[in-house]
Amino acid sequence: MEKFKISNEVFNMELSLEAIGLLSYFLSLPVESKITKTTLHESLGIGREKTHRIFKELQKSGCIKTEKKHDEFGRITYRYTILDKLIIF
Repeated sequence: MEKFKISNEVFNMELSLEAIGLLSYFLSLPVESKITKTTLHESLGIGREKTHRIFKELQKSGCIKTEKKHDEFGRITYRYTILDKLIIF
């Protein structure tokens, strides 16, 4: 895995420690990783409600961009993009 640093800008965004931790986890994943909220809360051992709350905090702060789509069966799906300007290589 390539080493990276998180920009100090993250600490000026008034994010909770939980949100900074989840953002750090996201930034540590390989580019184009696919993860669902369900696998996220299961793999990290945190509840669904907490996962949702932290995720919303990251969305409101602009760290996560959300794109709503429909799959080939007409079901609603979401694609989340993590703001990569927060990484320093």
